[in-house]
Amino acid sequence: MRIFMPGLVVISAAALSVAPCRAAPATEAAQQELNGAAAAMDAAWDRKDLTGFATLFAQDATIQAGPNSVLEGQAAIRAFFGRDFENRRGTMRHVSEPRSIDMVTPYLALVDKMVRLEQQDADGRWTVLRTFLNSTLLTRVQGTWKIRAIRAHIIPNG
Repeated sequence: MRIFMPGLVVISAAALSVAPCRAAPATEAAQQELNGAAAAMDAAWDRKDLTGFATLFAQDATIQAGPNSVLEGQAAIRAFFGRDFENRRGTMRHVSEPRSIDMVTPYLALVDKMVRLEQQDADGRWTVLRTFLNSTLLTRVQGTWKIRAIRAHIIPNG
């Protein structure tokens, strides 16, 4: 037992001396840029602009929307949303409401947002089809924010 005691002391001291990692709040400029990225995603989705939509994602981006639904890479994301845009009927919109923005590093941001998919009826009213709570990780690449990962959790409507 005595042989292990010095090792335990070193490990315990090292564990106690490590400060917890905390994200910093986003600056006003970063908040505007990241909110702009969310608005760009909404606009591209609404227009069914596949090229504009896909270029918002990093090459190695992932989207997970449920335990068995994972898209890996910009090409897979482009293929999925290409089919989605082709099959969409009626007037629909994608509405993002950022709730919090944390800067993990100056080049890595975590954005939590509510996202609604809505459809317009013949009278011009919007009906919520699906609501998600999204955690989105964005990385700054050559001065532009790119989506690195989205984890979407479906919230039951009603």
